Amino acid sequence: MPMLHVPGIARYVIDRELRPRLIVRIDDLSEATLMIGDLRVIKQLIGFTTRLRCRHGTCQFRGDLTLLDITRFSMGLPIVIRVRINDKSLVL
Repeated sequence: MPMLHVPGIARYVIDRELRPRLIVRIDDLSEATLMIGDLRVIKQLIGFTTRLRCRHGTCQFRGDLTLLDITRFSMGLPIVIRVRINDKSLVL
């Protein structure tokens, strides 16, 4: 199913009746796992985070996930965001 991404706000799936169905709101999340394609990006993350622990290209992020998501799309940063919701992992 196609996914609709509203940067910094939420992710929706378009169902068979062409209606958006909410998957996850990210504006109230503050923790995520980041997979970073370029280590120079870490320098740009410092302003969004209260805690960042990195090892082997994977970072545990705690901070402003909304602003990080908006910046990722506007600047085209090579970052994959993975959040844990209701014991399920979702890639944003």
